Amino acid sequence: DCSELFSRGVTTSEQALQRLGVVVHECGHIFDLHLNSGSTNVYVLTESLTKTCERGDSTDRRGDTFARSRITGDEYSAMRPPCGGTRTPGCDSYADIYLDGNPDDDEFEGGDQGFNFLHEETVQYVNSIATAYAFLDQEPPGRRTSARDGILTFLWYTERYLRMARLEYPNAYERIAMDPCWRDNILTVWGRAWLFLELTKDMPELSINGAEIEALVNTPELLEEIQRLRDLEGC
Repeated sequence: DCSELFSRGVTTSEQALQRLGVVVHECGHIFDLHLNSGSTNVYVLTESLTKTCERGDSTDRRGDTFARSRITGDEYSAMRPPCGGTRTPGCDSYADIYLDGNPDDDEFEGGDQGFNFLHEETVQYVNSIATAYAFLDQEPPGRRTSARDGILTFLWYTERYLRMARLEYPNAYERIAMDPCWRDNILTVWGRAWLFLELTKDMPELSINGAEIEALVNTPELLEEIQRLRDLEGC
């Protein structure tokens, strides 16, 4: 059972509440992956809303997109570079986990996955901030979490991925932006993310470097990538 798997060692209610974010996030992944089939990706957003889109993985993995780790080579990466295992102030520790590896070698690493799994992480980081918001009153006084940092980082990755796709990988952009399923999927998750970011904007307990990352998300030419999707959607 997924909830048991990620709750091992928990013996008190306080521990259970502190582990809840991990349970929701990781079990969300497992639930979606259980529903996936071949080149079809399923994203359960709410009890009544599920998105099912095709061929979102990288071309090396039966899809039409490119390895998500390639965005570390764009002009925005230097604004918050991967930490590379260090604790350098202003570095991106999420990149070490999700944008790792070399997509041009023969060794598989998480960063070799395409847009579909970048989006899957974005979906679950929305769930993470929603969980943190719902149970904030149960947190020990003075404790701070990175709930806002996580989802803001993946919104930034989404913008950067879209921009790189549009400028350098036209087939990937065709799949993501011109496919009504992916386009609506991205905009729906983007909206859900900002719903919780607005609800938590005055909650410093849920942020460590959130303000700095939010400034990067709000870079005008990156926000323009989302507006392009809205224009295509007729919003």
